[in-house]
Amino acid sequence: MISFLFKNLFLKMFRNNNLAFNVLIKDSSLYFLVLHIKLSSLLFSTQLLDIFSYENNSSFKKKFVCLLFNNLLLNIKYLVITKTTRKGLNSVSELFLNANWLEREASELSNIFFNNKKDTRNLMLPYGESSSPLLKTFPTIGYYELYFDRSKDLIKASKISIQF
Repeated sequence: MISFLFKNLFLKMFRNNNLAFNVLIKDSSLYFLVLHIKLSSLLFSTQLLDIFSYENNSSFKKKFVCLLFNNLLLNIKYLVITKTTRKGLNSVSELFLNANWLEREASELSNIFFNNKKDTRNLMLPYGESSSPLLKTFPTIGYYELYFDRSKDLIKASKISIQF
């Protein structure tokens, strides 16, 4: 029924069990679906739990972004899945306040670009570093080790020295 009403919005919608919905959606329609989830009277008490991504390790190298919602009144979870593009996804941080932190984490760790994002600072990686540790192409051997210098109150990087 919902697929019929929004046939240009959804790619696929299916129910896992009686307490979960999975929604595959086009990347251009993500913001409008999240806006509907936020403002709908049926989904009034819905909260955003997590934004995460996963990468398909096939020859196509597809990367998907998942938004997990929870409705407190109906006790239903919604998993909204969309494919990322080079243009990026529209930010939903103005709709859900915790999305700011979750989008920063997803963009830093998985190299996902969010359009219209106001806060683009890194959370865990040093500033200016553009590597993405959760990608399958991330190198596992580094060239620098980080340590905290208490006397100068700074984080310093030094070249790795191998000791035998």
